[in-house]
Amino acid sequence: MKAKENTIITVNKEKVLHPVSSGLLGVNHRYFLDGVGMWDPDKFQVKSEFQDKLNTIGVTTTRYPGGTTANLFHWKRAIGPFNKRTPQVDPYLDFGPDNCSFGLDEGLQFAEQNNMETLYVYNFGNGNAKDAAELVEYLNAPDDGQNPMAALRAANGHPQPYNVRSFEIGNEIYFVPDLVDQEYWLRGETDRTKWPELYVHGGTVTFTKQLVGLESDWRENAAKSDGSGLQVKQIKYAPVNTDEMAPEIYVADQLWHRIENLSDAGKENIYVLDEMTGDIHFGDGMHGNIPPKDSIITATYSSTHDGFSDYVKAMKAVDPSINVYMAMNIPEAIHQAGADIDYDGMVIHPYGAFEGDFDPDNLTQYHYTAMVDAQRKVNVVKKLQSDLLLYSHRPIKPAITEYALHDSEFKKLGNSAEENALYYEGTLGAAIYSAWQLIEFIKMDLDYALRHSLIDRMFEKLSATPMAFFDTYTFLKSAHAYMMEIFCHRTGENEVESIFDNVPELTVTVSENKQSVERTIQLLNGVATTRGNECYLLVLNSSMDEALEATINFPLIQDTLAEVWTLNADKIDDFNTDELPNKVEKLTSEANVASGAVQYLFPAHSLTAFKVMLN
Repeated sequence: MKAKENTIITVNKEKVLHPVSSGLLGVNHRYFLDGVGMWDPDKFQVKSEFQDKLNTIGVTTTRYPGGTTANLFHWKRAIGPFNKRTPQVDPYLDFGPDNCSFGLDEGLQFAEQNNMETLYVYNFGNGNAKDAAELVEYLNAPDDGQNPMAALRAANGHPQPYNVRSFEIGNEIYFVPDLVDQEYWLRGETDRTKWPELYVHGGTVTFTKQLVGLESDWRENAAKSDGSGLQVKQIKYAPVNTDEMAPEIYVADQLWHRIENLSDAGKENIYVLDEMTGDIHFGDGMHGNIPPKDSIITATYSSTHDGFSDYVKAMKAVDPSINVYMAMNIPEAIHQAGADIDYDGMVIHPYGAFEGDFDPDNLTQYHYTAMVDAQRKVNVVKKLQSDLLLYSHRPIKPAITEYALHDSEFKKLGNSAEENALYYEGTLGAAIYSAWQLIEFIKMDLDYALRHSLIDRMFEKLSATPMAFFDTYTFLKSAHAYMMEIFCHRTGENEVESIFDNVPELTVTVSENKQSVERTIQLLNGVATTRGNECYLLVLNSSMDEALEATINFPLIQDTLAEVWTLNADKIDDFNTDELPNKVEKLTSEANVASGAVQYLFPAHSLTAFKVMLN
């Protein structure tokens, strides 16, 4: 470490830089599997034990119905009486069915009851602009006799509008991860070979012998005939465009023929197709043959879909005040959108993931590589912000709707389920990674930063589970929950100037583009804010093992007692378990501010928050 003496932090409470958006103190949440465990499907309410834990944090924004799981979420299937709802196709259940008890109204009312804004993710994977506009009407229009969807909302028990302000059109529509493919209809064959053009402007694609499915089941077995009469299969990416080509339905690679009415047919290999829904109706053995049991049914067809520009136009025609965000975070999409589409920014998920194979015993190397990556990902967000300005000709902003350390190269191996499943991304060190990013997002004056995720199955060997605030089964409060609690309760309404002088630095060697390079990180970072007569200072010490001292100056403040909250643990890779629920926790103390200054020793690997009352 390059040591520097006399580190000085100065808080200029009189110099206001910009307001701090409440959307920065948010979290991603998901509808599936009963809100991943926080929703009681029998009582149709939030589980009281979970609500008690949530109350301690103070999150101000939530995301519904989630990310990946939102891409195929039909909102109209998630409203009204539960026993009349149609199950959703859930990518996390291998595209199988998921009963939606934590539906649209339940999700929005959960946010209302907790004074949280909701950011909604619309299902670009299988939706359309007209349906999205009807969603905006359902959520935001008055029930005044002029808006049928608002009348439906009122009939479902919520007469007043929800007033949802921001919408994402799809989730991560730009890559093919190992877990879930998220391009959906964009993967069809087309003369528009570039996905960004299709995403932004829409277009026509074709599919050749694509497996069919069921309305709520896209698993491979759903393409097999069950041998019953009058069975219905479904083409996945309706509507079917017959102007481009005649659809073809194959049963065990044999072409069957389309007719208009089954009652007019005999024992023939025929079907009836609903072009709008994609439903394929087969016969009963007398009027149309039954596809042989276990035969594979496929479809060759053409389909035309709306693009992002269509969504923006249709949704803002209903409510011009809403924000609509792109979800294809690649430069080509920004180029395609240009300056002619009235959109409000682009979604980005700056997860921590980086090169390198790490020795499980070399935690130091991993931690500092992660901290270099935290700053790198912040720079990626800054680059996106400049690109949005360049191509839109407007000061629109990135919207961060998922972020966390999501790199599993380093993990603890042991005999317990926790050690085997809980990667470093569930530890205090991972919380420090996120705290570094959130400090920078506040400084960037962004509108949204929603950390992933509110609740998950922490101790199961599943992707992204250790990053949650709470565990599904016990509602255990994680290091990340304590980190967010500090930010929520110790971040004010306006950022004020904070100057960090003579900050200790560390130069580390990391791998970038398969080359070893040296990078320097500052070990102390922070941000200052105010609310009314309260002044807050958040300081992060990302040093692995050294406490760092600094003089903190609060000019124009008389002698006072500062409240101090500290997130810390004995070791940087500590995490909470049911047996040891407080290995990482928030500690409270006080510090004397004498003549506007305090000398303070920041513990190694810690987040510290000061609250000072202004004179």
